[in-house]
Amino acid sequence: MQINKLTVILAVSICFGSLWNSKLENGFEALRIYDYFKAKQLFEKSIKNHPSGACYGLSSIYSRNDNPFYNMDTAYVYVLKSEGAFRPSKEKEKQTLSKLNVTEVAIAELKAFIQQKAFEVAKQKNTLESLNHYIAFYSIAGQVKEAIRLRNQMAYSIAVKKDDYRDYRYFMETYPDAEQVKEAQEHYEERLYSELTKGNSLKSYEDFIAQHLQSPFLKEAENAIYGLSTDKGTIESYHAFIKKYPKNHNVETAWHNLYALYTSDYKPERIARFRIDFPDYPFLETVTKDLELSTVHFYKCRENNHYGFIDSTGEIRISCIYDWAENFSEGLAAVGLNGKAGFINKSGITVVPIMYDEVDSYVNGFALVKQNGKNGLVNKAGKLLLPLELEDVFNFSEGLAAIIRNGKYGYINQWGTIVINPQFTKAGDFNGGLAFIEKEGKWGYINQKGEVVIPCKFDWADNFEEGIARVSYLQKYGLINAKGEVLTAFEFDKMNKFSENLCLVVKEGKYGFIDREGKPVIPLEYDYSNDVSLSEGFQDGLFKAEKNKKQGLINTEGQLVIPRDFDAIANYSENYAAIQKKGKWGYIDRKLKLQIPCHYESAGPFKEGLARVRKNDKYGFIDTNGKMVIPFEYDEADHFKNGFSIVFKDGKYGIIDTQNMLIIPLEMDEIKPVEEGLLEFTKQEKFAYFKLTARQYIWKEQHF
Repeated sequence: MQINKLTVILAVSICFGSLWNSKLENGFEALRIYDYFKAKQLFEKSIKNHPSGACYGLSSIYSRNDNPFYNMDTAYVYVLKSEGAFRPSKEKEKQTLSKLNVTEVAIAELKAFIQQKAFEVAKQKNTLESLNHYIAFYSIAGQVKEAIRLRNQMAYSIAVKKDDYRDYRYFMETYPDAEQVKEAQEHYEERLYSELTKGNSLKSYEDFIAQHLQSPFLKEAENAIYGLSTDKGTIESYHAFIKKYPKNHNVETAWHNLYALYTSDYKPERIARFRIDFPDYPFLETVTKDLELSTVHFYKCRENNHYGFIDSTGEIRISCIYDWAENFSEGLAAVGLNGKAGFINKSGITVVPIMYDEVDSYVNGFALVKQNGKNGLVNKAGKLLLPLELEDVFNFSEGLAAIIRNGKYGYINQWGTIVINPQFTKAGDFNGGLAFIEKEGKWGYINQKGEVVIPCKFDWADNFEEGIARVSYLQKYGLINAKGEVLTAFEFDKMNKFSENLCLVVKEGKYGFIDREGKPVIPLEYDYSNDVSLSEGFQDGLFKAEKNKKQGLINTEGQLVIPRDFDAIANYSENYAAIQKKGKWGYIDRKLKLQIPCHYESAGPFKEGLARVRKNDKYGFIDTNGKMVIPFEYDEADHFKNGFSIVFKDGKYGIIDTQNMLIIPLEMDEIKPVEEGLLEFTKQEKFAYFKLTARQYIWKEQHF
């Protein structure tokens, strides 16, 4: 049982006797012996004559929890009345009350006790109602500030649990001074945006922007509109977005992407055309600069082990700041920094963020990128066309590109959308609207809808070319057309690609040729050999005809143009054909006359009046008269081109002219062409560029 200590003190003081035999005194005496009913009646009858003392007594009763009248709110009402009546009381009354231990201090202590006790009760109930009641009813109590803090904390927790913008708004409106208002405002804006745009439609974002101009999510709404409007990533979609939403902060980005796609091949005529088609482009200085740069050749260079780019004069145009770099392709170059790769343009601006593990150069406006072992495609605007979830992506053909996901082949369109779900074990390029596929070990063909139009019944199938495809059935080869109709019986052991509209076919060790309708043109009467196998088909209307280990040349009608008198024969070049007899090579002219005797171990075609020949495992060059022009001294040598040949000797490369003059000494570790007339030299891990026509270096790495 809990008893008010103040009333106990009062009761003890009364037990010593009373000087006044009054209702008030009797009330305190009754209170002393816990006769609450009598004490309450006496105090109520004493209020008129002794309001402060009587109210004090009643407050004491109501503040004690050992009687049926226990009520802290009522106790508080009476203690406030006692306090209010005590101050204006006459001095005689105060003396009388003092003898009953009712003093200003005692009243204040009782009031403080009630305030604290009521606060504890409110906290124990732990409801908004109990705390709000305390705050309102005990408004002058010292605990009100803490009660408000607890109330606000509880109200905010309720709002967070419901997590609805309406509840956050109610909290802010109801408790505007709460310390959680700022956080509630953030949640309110977030949930409001989420709720009003949950349909993810253009209209939902448009309405949100129109109705909530001060929202911190305006940019996010504009981003959503931009994404939805340009999801296909086409020139048309970007332009439509720009026209419809001119105030959207993504307009500048849309313009840049439109420009990048329109000029994806980076050809001067295309860039010039852009200015005509889009005169309202706000960055015409970029077009002017790109028009100039599109005709300038850039080459990677290196300084202090970092890469940049020079132009054809050797001037550094992009600073050497990259860990590695590849040459430009379609106006963009792959570069690396800190183990990551991306792309820059000729102005040195990063177009595709340097964030991927690997990238391939752009081809037909797309580049393959890899991250965490998965591949994706980016377009010239740097837009990732599909998530990085593929094992491989192949080149586009007729608007579709084959992909591999989870080991299965499917297809994407030029906007990165998967249009044919990965489901095949093999897949080819589309040609004439058809592509080969393999499923369950058999091959057939699908259309661009993914429908199987030629059943999967073949052992192997090739891409269609001009409406015809090579296929294999029961380990034999034949031809089919785009309707799946068989053009030839499946009877051939081997079938090459068409050249000059004829296809080499092999059967039982003999070869001949068929046309595109599958009809025999040249009978299968020639001996198939490895040398024939390595041939690339008809060239200039001629092909090898081999019988009994002797070779001649036939034309596309099967007529023997060059008799089968030779061990081996090559096609004509500059009116001379290399021929082999008894293991040695020489040359005949168009009249089949032996012009250069068979003295050589090998003989190449004539180029610029000279032919590369070999003797004693060394290479040299002869002219059309068989005269030795360049002696047999090189381990390797390329054919002459523009009056120069790259030669190799004693482990080093150099360059000679037609007079065997060393233009570049035999001291290079590697020589490779960069473009017409320009070579890249590597020496002791340093490199340089050399312009052949001018016979001078345009740039050298330090210490080259």
